Amino acid sequence: MIVLDDYSKIPQSEQSSQSESELENELINDLVNSGEYEYKADIKDENSLWQNAHKCIEELNDIKLSQSEWAQIKEYLKGKKSRYEKSAIVFESGHVLTIKLDNGKDKNIKIFDKNELGRNKLQIINQIWQRRNTSGENRYDASVLVNGFPLVHIELKRRGVSMLNAFEQIKRYKAQMSEDSIYGFAQIFIISNGTFSKYFSNTAKDYGFTSKWMDAKNNEIDDLKDFCATFLAKKTLLEVIFRYCVLDSEKNLKVLRPYQIAACERILGRINSSSKQAGSREAGGYIWHTTGSGKTLTSFKTAVLASRLENIKKVLFVVDRKDLYTQTQREYENFAKGSANGANNSKTLKKLLGDKDAKIVITTIQRLVKALNDEFSVYDDEVAIIIDECHRSQFGDMHRRIKERFKRAHIFGFTGTPIFDENASANSYYNTTENLFGDRLHTYNIISAIRDENVLKFNIIKTASAKAKDSVDEQVEGIDELSALNDERRIENNCAFVLKEFEGLTHKRAFNSIFATSSTASAKLYYNELKRQIASADLGYKIAIIFTGSNNEQSEENVSIEGLESENKSFLAMAIDDFNKNFGFSYGLENFNEYYKKIAELLRDRKIDILVVVDMFLTGFDAPCLNTLWVDKRLKMHGLIQAFSRTNRISDERKKMGNIVCLLNLENEIENALRLYANNDNVATQKDSLFVKGFDEYFGILKAKFDELRGISFESEDDERAFIKCFSDILRLENILKNFIEFDEKALRSDREIENLLSRYDELKRRHAQQKREKTDISDDIEFVPVEILSNYVVDRKYLLALIKDFGGSGQKIADFKERLGSMLGADITLKSKQELIMSFIDKITANGDYSDISAQWMAHFKEEKNKQLKNMLTNAEFKLDENKARDYLETCLHRGELMLNGTDFDGVFVDRGSIFGTKSNAHKEKAKEAFSEFIEVFKEPSAIFDNSFV
Repeated sequence: MIVLDDYSKIPQSEQSSQSESELENELINDLVNSGEYEYKADIKDENSLWQNAHKCIEELNDIKLSQSEWAQIKEYLKGKKSRYEKSAIVFESGHVLTIKLDNGKDKNIKIFDKNELGRNKLQIINQIWQRRNTSGENRYDASVLVNGFPLVHIELKRRGVSMLNAFEQIKRYKAQMSEDSIYGFAQIFIISNGTFSKYFSNTAKDYGFTSKWMDAKNNEIDDLKDFCATFLAKKTLLEVIFRYCVLDSEKNLKVLRPYQIAACERILGRINSSSKQAGSREAGGYIWHTTGSGKTLTSFKTAVLASRLENIKKVLFVVDRKDLYTQTQREYENFAKGSANGANNSKTLKKLLGDKDAKIVITTIQRLVKALNDEFSVYDDEVAIIIDECHRSQFGDMHRRIKERFKRAHIFGFTGTPIFDENASANSYYNTTENLFGDRLHTYNIISAIRDENVLKFNIIKTASAKAKDSVDEQVEGIDELSALNDERRIENNCAFVLKEFEGLTHKRAFNSIFATSSTASAKLYYNELKRQIASADLGYKIAIIFTGSNNEQSEENVSIEGLESENKSFLAMAIDDFNKNFGFSYGLENFNEYYKKIAELLRDRKIDILVVVDMFLTGFDAPCLNTLWVDKRLKMHGLIQAFSRTNRISDERKKMGNIVCLLNLENEIENALRLYANNDNVATQKDSLFVKGFDEYFGILKAKFDELRGISFESEDDERAFIKCFSDILRLENILKNFIEFDEKALRSDREIENLLSRYDELKRRHAQQKREKTDISDDIEFVPVEILSNYVVDRKYLLALIKDFGGSGQKIADFKERLGSMLGADITLKSKQELIMSFIDKITANGDYSDISAQWMAHFKEEKNKQLKNMLTNAEFKLDENKARDYLETCLHRGELMLNGTDFDGVFVDRGSIFGTKSNAHKEKAKEAFSEFIEVFKEPSAIFDNSFV
């Protein structure tokens, strides 16, 4: 197995500092000394890379290729322009290239041997020069060649330097890479500063998608020497590339994380070692991987690899709800089109059970149990059955019937919250996950997932009513508790609190939320009161409600309202009518299933701000845009962890935690759940690992940072670097503190001060980027915050519009007003590019004194200026443009919001397309590109400034 059961780290005796070049040399020496790599010191550019690939392909295929024969291979490979096309060559099983030999015969040529991985040759190279897609060259640190192709690139930084810098450098390299570069074959990137090492795929969008390597006990393997000895070992690296990567239908490459690989390996190992015991509990087992850790991808890879085993005739992936079936089928199809067969009804399932070519079948447990009444030969075959969310409906008669029918089955369960003795029902012997499925084969719990930043910590917010002893005492049971929970005054106060804090907790609606209630009666009361208060205050929030007649955990495959009382059906019909009016649909009770699907879709798309539920959507539903759960129900054990985990999926840099707003006291329930599912009896330690720090601690750190910032004198470049670091820390801290209801962002600074600081920060960031382009000697440890965090400081559009309207009747001096507005715009990253355009608009309306219908006036001004500047560019003789082609091209760029430089579209707008030699003949293109870029930046998204919704 490549994920080792246990790993002993290499002792480190060297104590002296280590430069980047020394780190690079040590890496190369370690790989060469392993006996699995050849160092190619003579390869320093693209030409020598292709020459080396020629020799490697000859060696792999045991053939001597003439120059004309090799030219066919090289032309084919270079003809694969996109990164996706190159990735397909790496990952398509059985991919061979047929060429015409000089003797006229056809010959199949392998680029990689994906069956006998040991036949592939590994080499290490360093300091390679690669030309950019514009001008100039980049020099890459080190690369691993597989049969001559750089499938793995390694970017190193000296010890003490943030690895984020290495990640950003790789992003720049990818953006600047020529389409036909052999480096387009790079699939996996590795970054290391010696102390820490991580890997990620070639489509990773941000640092959150990087991963550390670990052993099977989830111990991190950080140091580059240890990483080299494990991850870069030949067997491990080649299996990661050729067995544990998924190139999905959306052209994204997913590299499995070590705990996912460990789960796959241990299931496959159990199948191989227990073939004679197939049908018994000893032939199966279960995987405990916490909610949000990517169980669907793990199960997909497991199913695919298991289906390739000679003794396994069929793999069944079984879920217990129709929505999870739909979600799984969609995700499997996305991972690999046509890889699995979905049984969306019992008739199709029966057909697939009898089809020997249908190797992987996805179905619901309800359809499977119905099919057991018929006879199929597969019942006597050795099969693998993978049960998702196995803590739920598997406890009962269904599991027994499946085992009786599939006499030689290996049955495996996946769950984020196993059932233990402490939270098991007393109905039968098979009341725990282990009793039902067998041994636990691998564990990756929530503590490990948070440590690895695969999911987020929780921010537990206790409201005043939840803290009050007499609000709803946890000992009150039955009708008394229900009566207390549904008290009219309590509902009204809780709704007021939710609506007051919603904007802040969701970062100005960048995220959304679920409101979990204790009963259908509570859900109805909350929905009506939320709707009333939203309308009364004209808040514009979009809310929805959904419930059924049964508990969601025990639901059948169809989301049904059968059994719902007529009063509740009438209410649901009214709520669906509200939904239709808000979103432009025409659902009704008769197609409730479709209403349910649309709710899920809009929630994922962030179109619904608050969804009121009883049990639905609290388990199994994944949406990274969800960041807040309002809780007014008594959650316990696995139900609590499942519900909380709806909020802690990784999203962008603004989302640093999942907010859990407790509207009643859940302190005991939280501690009991942690004791069980954090796998640690030390509750205090668990809380530190699972929950963010308290408000006072964060606020104290922020105050100290402001004191430090105000002491910077700006007398040297060191002062500027100190400012960048300190202000970056402040921005990150404020981003975190926005999730605390106690936070007042004006407590430590004024709006004017933050605007001035943002302006200075933006100028230093611009200068830093310029120095990098010019290769000026600059410090490598400067780290700017991501743009998502800066977007917290965009000018509030309502405020901006109100400011202009108020000015119209205030008698304020125009100069003072423009100075204030200019300061605001200069500090807003989304409006800075439009500052000149907006200020010219202000000049126009202040000159004519007309402050009515600002939105219409702005749009007229916007269109007038856009057309004027567009005409000036198109008729600029210096650019040598084809006016019609350039106009169409720029309109397309405006629609997409960016300048498109890939492909031939950009070159196609010029009458004179320049030359491939030198830069002098291309000067007109460079000038035009700069003008185009500024034009698009200014004139994209006009409505984002003075939208009619704010008038």
